[in-house]
Amino acid sequence: MIYSLRNIAISLLILIISVTKIFAQNNINPFDQVIYLPKQKTNVYTLLNELSNQSGLLFIYDSKVIDNERIVKIKSGKRTLKDAISEVVGNNIHFENIGKHILITSDDSKRDNIITDSLNTNYLLLEGRMVDA
Repeated sequence: MIYSLRNIAISLLILIISVTKIFAQNNINPFDQVIYLPKQKTNVYTLLNELSNQSGLLFIYDSKVIDNERIVKIKSGKRTLKDAISEVVGNNIHFENIGKHILITSDDSKRDNIITDSLNTNYLLLEGRMVDA
């Protein structure tokens, strides 16, 4: 009897700790994740791939904004994902989390213009009848 109560108490404690960890992980800002990058000198594409593997997030960006072949020199160490992205692609960028993706754009004004332009697109409706010669 004493052993079964003790086992139930331990099981409940483990369950409470597990649920608390799950809720805590869901509320974490993905940019606050701590990742480790070894000392290396490689291109942006390889480094973003490494960040993707460690964070579980995928990067979306325009190759006109980010040069995949640019060589970046990284010092070994731990850093937040936000700091790592800035170190890899530069500081003149904006990035935001959308689900399991990180959207990288050059700055807020260009991104807002793209969204505004797509919403203000005028459409032309043509009606008619096509006949065979």
